[in-house]
This record gives sequence, structure tokens and C-alpha cells, in this order.
Amino acid sequence: MGKESYIGGDYIETTGGDAKVFAGKSIVNSSADKFAQKGKEKGVSYNVSAPPPSLGSLDLIKIKINTTFDICHDEVDSFSEFKNFWVLEDKGKYYHWLSLRSNADDKNKPDPLPITLASTDNFVLTATFKTKAPMACKIRIKDANNKYVFKEQQHPKKNKDEEHELTFTCDTKPYKDTVQYFENFTLNFEYSEDGTNWVPMRSVKFCFYLTIGNPGYDQLSPSSGRGGEYTAEDGNRMIINKANSKESILETFLYLGCKFGKGSKNADEIMTNVFNHIKSLNVERARVKGAMGYWRNTSSLHASSMRYRGVRYLIKYGEARCGEWSSFLQDICKIQSDTLFGGKFDDFVIFPTGTTDSSGYKNSLFLVKEWTIKDPAAPVDIKQKAQDLKNVPLNLFWDHVFTKYGNKYFDPSYGLTSATTFANDDALLKDYSGKALSGILYGKIDPTNPVIDAIIYKPQAGKYIEPFNAYSLTPVQKNNYKYKTVVTNMQKELSKQVIPN
Repeated sequence: MGKESYIGGDYIETTGGDAKVFAGKSIVNSSADKFAQKGKEKGVSYNVSAPPPSLGSLDLIKIKINTTFDICHDEVDSFSEFKNFWVLEDKGKYYHWLSLRSNADDKNKPDPLPITLASTDNFVLTATFKTKAPMACKIRIKDANNKYVFKEQQHPKKNKDEEHELTFTCDTKPYKDTVQYFENFTLNFEYSEDGTNWVPMRSVKFCFYLTIGNPGYDQLSPSSGRGGEYTAEDGNRMIINKANSKESILETFLYLGCKFGKGSKNADEIMTNVFNHIKSLNVERARVKGAMGYWRNTSSLHASSMRYRGVRYLIKYGEARCGEWSSFLQDICKIQSDTLFGGKFDDFVIFPTGTTDSSGYKNSLFLVKEWTIKDPAAPVDIKQKAQDLKNVPLNLFWDHVFTKYGNKYFDPSYGLTSATTFANDDALLKDYSGKALSGILYGKIDPTNPVIDAIIYKPQAGKYIEPFNAYSLTPVQKNNYKYKTVVTNMQKELSKQVIPN
């Protein structure tokens, strides 16, 4: 069907707003004299073509991606809190895109909505169309990069305003066995009445997380309760959307793993690339601005109110301690694959030996860099460097945990990793303690010694460290303690536990 117009004289068209012309193929302008264009205020620009609005006889109104997992907000409080699950509701069914979001809980959900597939999956989606006028046609879909090309489907002739579903499948796996991240993944829908001339229908965008394999969802770190408010939904490894009974992945796991692991082809590359971002000490969650923290606010020593321990707490509240950060790194990797990381992680736990030497000094705690040693007076904390560079964290400890992977250490709390692999755990600990610690602190009470300044607790004024009572603070500014510090071969002053995870 075509249209031709012949005008013997001038042709003048005036619009009060924008004038837009769309063509299924090319637009050709030709003049026997001159061809003039003028943009009085903003000039003339030449841009990439955009699809026209759907003016045909068919509207795309809903899309459901056939995913194994959906995605949810990090701060979801309960499994019935639908507003924080990234799916959309229409007439009691659930979708990943709607032309019109009618449910009030869907209004503030991300647009484009996040979706996730494994690189080894076929991309399958079900689209719902609404007929504007009876017409049979073929429909095809491909992404903007022509990597995902779906099989054409025949849309039957339907009555006006009738809805009809079609399922489209892309059998090719263009990014198989790699990690990928597409912030604005675009699917272009076209239709054709004759199978030759194709007309753009609509373009739909998603935030697309592509994991290297099937997510290791059941391998995530468990949480443990600390008080009466703890619920299964707080600590559960799996998060279930009660609306559609579907498992959902906390988005930050996918965001950090896919965005910063993009292009990775094996476990070592994923671990290295993800940690290269984590060691920046400026790690943000998917939908929350600001760096995630370490021993600050609710997880700090002076104001601790963590009602449970585990990665779920770190992601939900954006702060936690070394155990959460170490498990967080491991879980980001496990979400990428349920097979690649099996048996490859250990929790490497260190703590002072607690021994007392012949002079009565007790091996009490260790100092994380940087401290000025002033034996026999108290050491002075001169610099702190941990997750969230704007925060002043605790940096002396009675225990600490980091991750061992491939005979190397990865400490996400402080952004430290080893340049080489080690033959045994003793060699690993020697290298780690040299990089991470200022010293191992021995102390004793000496009643005959003049009182000295206590160890200052930097995160809160007026508080001091009680070295012989783990994780305790005191308002006492001066005491009769004496100290001596071991600064070489510190691994000999530490006990360790290496726990397969």
C-alpha cells in the first residue's frame, strides 16, 4: 500500500508544536534549486534514528521474561513487601515490562527494570499484544546490537481490543560462558504484513545482568540471629517473593558481580575483577548512593545494634564487620555460578595467641595499620583505611577474618590481596601480617608504674580501649598499663583457623 501526491504550486505546512516524520526505510529529499534547513535557536543536528510510535494495528503492552530468578531491592524487609521486588503486576499476573504500570506499588520501581539470565540459558520471553484493528502479521525481535535475534512469530487476526500472547525464543547464546552487564539493554519489536516490509513497533529497555552460569543461590552464606527481632526473612539465604512464589536475588550481588566482572570467562577472572573494584574501598549498592561501611554506625563498637550477623545485614543496611565483608566477596562470586566456586573458598581467621611471657606481658590484640608504637606507653592511631574512606573505623582487633582463594588472600575489609600464591598457610599469614598490621600488642598491669594515657578510640570522643577485655570501651583516660609491641615476624604471635566455606 502506498500514497503519492502531486502539487502544482507551493506546499506550505505549519505546526504549532513539533513536526516529526518516521519511515520504515529511507527518507529521500531532493531539490531542483536549493535545499535549506535552519534551526533558529538550537541549530540543525543529525542523530541516530529513533523508532516511531506504534501507529499500526497492534500494540505491545506486556512482556514476561522466562527467568529462573527475579531480582529484588537490597532493603526488602519481608517477603510480602511487593514494592521492593522487581516485577510488575497486572490483573493478578506478573511481568517484567508493562506499557502502563497501574499498580501503585509498581510506580517507583526501576525503569528500565532489572532482569537476569545465565549466559548458558536460551533467552525466552512472552509478549502480550493488543489489537487496534483486525490484522494478521509476523512479529520479530532483536536487540540493539543484533546479538539476540528471536525466531519470528505469526500473530493471528484478532478482534479490536483483544489481547494475545506470543512466546519468542532466541536459541543462540552470544555471550555464552562470560559475565556481562547491560545498563540499557534494548529489544526492538517489528511487525510485517507481507513478511518483507518491516515496520518498527516499539523498543523496550531492561537493565540486564548476565551471569556466567546458573547462580549458586543455595550456596549463599547463612545469617545468625542476635536478638528477639531476628526473623527468618532477615537471615534466610533465599528470598521468596510471596506474590509469585519466585526466588529473588538481591540486586547488589548481580550489580557488583556483573558490572565489575564483565567479560570474565572463568572463576579466577571473576574473583580478580570483582576484587579490583572492592579494593577501591568505595563500594556502592545497586540502588543506594554512598559507600558501604565497615565498623560504623550500627556495626561500630560504641553503638553496636546489629540484631543479626551475616551478609544479608551488610547489603540491607550498607555496613557490617569483617565476617560479613569476607562472606560478601564470596557470595558475589557464588551468584555467578553454582559450580565454578565449589570448594575454592576458605575463611581465614586470625587472633592473638593470648600467651603470657616471662615478664608478665600478655599477647592481647593486634594493631591494623597505621599506628605509632610508643612502648611502654600506649600506641597512637595515626591513620585508618578501610571500607568507606570517609569513615573512621576501628583498627585494632582481638580477631579478624578474610578470604583465602587459590592459595592467595583477599581481605575486602581493607582492600588487601597478595601478589603471589603461597605454598602453605604459614607463608600466607606472614605476608598478610606484614602488609596489614603495625604490630602485635602485649600488655600488663603494673601497679607501681605511673599512670599513662589509655589507647584512644578514634571513632568516638571520650572513649578508650580496654585491651584486656575484648571489644570493650572505657571512659577512663589514664591507667597503669604497660605495653610492648612485636613488629617483625608477627605471624608467630597469631593463631589461625582455616575453615572451608
